[in-house]
Amino acid sequence: MPHFLFAYHGGKQPDTPEETEVEIERWRGWFDRIGPAIVDPGNPVGTAKTVSAKGVSDSGGDNPLSGYTIIHAESIDQAIELAKACPIIGHGSIEVAKIHEVSMQVTPKAFVSAGFDLADQDSMRDNTALRGTIMRIMFVGVGALGSYFGGALAEAGHDVTLLIRNKAHRDAIRADGLILHHDGVEARIDPVVVDTETAGDAGIADIVIVFTKTGATKAALQAATPVIGPDTRLVTVQNGLGKAEDLAAYVPMDQVIYGTTMAPGDMVAPGVVSTHGSHVTQFRAAGENPVTGRMANDLAAMLSAAGIDTRVNSDVDRVIWAKVAFNCAMNSLCALLDTSPGQLLDSGETKALVKATIMECCDVAAAVGVEVDRDGVHRTLDMVHREHREHVPSMLVDFRNRQPTEIESLNGAVVALGARHGVPTPRNETLLALVRAREAQYLQA
Repeated sequence: MPHFLFAYHGGKQPDTPEETEVEIERWRGWFDRIGPAIVDPGNPVGTAKTVSAKGVSDSGGDNPLSGYTIIHAESIDQAIELAKACPIIGHGSIEVAKIHEVSMQVTPKAFVSAGFDLADQDSMRDNTALRGTIMRIMFVGVGALGSYFGGALAEAGHDVTLLIRNKAHRDAIRADGLILHHDGVEARIDPVVVDTETAGDAGIADIVIVFTKTGATKAALQAATPVIGPDTRLVTVQNGLGKAEDLAAYVPMDQVIYGTTMAPGDMVAPGVVSTHGSHVTQFRAAGENPVTGRMANDLAAMLSAAGIDTRVNSDVDRVIWAKVAFNCAMNSLCALLDTSPGQLLDSGETKALVKATIMECCDVAAAVGVEVDRDGVHRTLDMVHREHREHVPSMLVDFRNRQPTEIESLNGAVVALGARHGVPTPRNETLLALVRAREAQYLQA
């Protein structure tokens, strides 16, 4: 029997808990109705819940309802009739296509469910009917955030390998799996893990996603050299400025995807990471290469379907600068005061210092031609104050672990650009000097 891909887009967002429960029941009813025809349940994503034939789970984010389902039917007309009962009808759109006409990214797990043999994935990649439907992804710099993003994609069934240089973290995942805590819900994931010596065993990657500290980017990409081919795309959502240029030392700039994420991540213990609250990841292709643009779109869709709200944004430089401004204030002050975001922002005096430091960064951004949404940064502060009160910022983790910080790519970069463009940065200069002094104390000890 032929297989069809049913993709649904858009949809009415539930506004209240009561509406959410009604929406959940509608989706459950539809899955029950077409159950004999369904092969792989889709993941309609809403503001509060992810609903599938396998159950309901929190998803967060504010994506419209969207996802895919592979169904089998005697004809495309029959497939469309089955699809018409979907709850998306009336406030969204659907597409139904034969599996060989699919152009969107679909998980390898979905193809296994649909009866395809993935034992030789390289052959699948060369299959004209399935070309472009599976991407091989490698994560390098797999700490808390790399584990979260990589683990989520692996759990969703994508072809993911984690290149982990931290032996304790690597060994723990190999022994007991990757344990992810997300707002109190625990998931155990079994991703493919390699070390520097065995990275090449993973094969050439379609996408390499870099999650290292900014100072470790060069070493991480050197370790990943065996999997970077002539068509590999490099992706960064690291902190700081100039990250696309760093990656362009290894591939042409038009094969770089760069952006930023507001996702928090904490390393609880080797093999155990946690994240919490709502957050958005945004990126774009660095150049005009259409293949890179398509892969950016596909990666965003894959991450969103895996529960990580992700968007392609052609104006992402404004978002990057907004995060840089946020981190220049919050990271450095939390580290210097050994405190959490909640406690820092509870104080009127330190909150005023945070806001003044942020505005100073926004002035520098304006001088280099980037207008930051200043009100938006204030809204982010309010959200962090409310939802991420106990988060431990990365620079505070560095202080506690006596490791190098990212101060040079944050406050250091802002101070340098301010000096170049004649913009005073006294608060950033003070924070830069204090963090450098503290860092020197423990690094030289």
